[in-house]
Amino acid sequence: AASVLTLIALINPGDGTDDDVITSVNWSPDGRYLAVGGRIDGSTSNRDLFVYAFDPSTSSVLSQIASVSPGGIGNDAIASVNWSPDGRYLAVGGRI
Repeated sequence: AASVLTLIALINPGDGTDDDVITSVNWSPDGRYLAVGGRIDGSTSNRDLFVYAFDPSTSSVLSQIASVSPGGIGNDAIASVNWSPDGRYLAVGGRI
């Protein structure tokens, strides 16, 4: 049987531009947070890592809870984001 996918929300991290590239998206182990990383040139304050709160019971994005530029302002490019098994930490790799 074929599965049906349902669009929950469209997210544009930092109100980016057409030049932005998202390279990594990862759910926290409990399904309550979504980490999005890449090279987001159009974002305010040059942020390249965004974390969103998500309510799995209603399938809705609640809010953006964090946006950071791990290496400071510059030409950062996040290649990978990954939560620790307990969901307490987020590992970030790339050109930082």
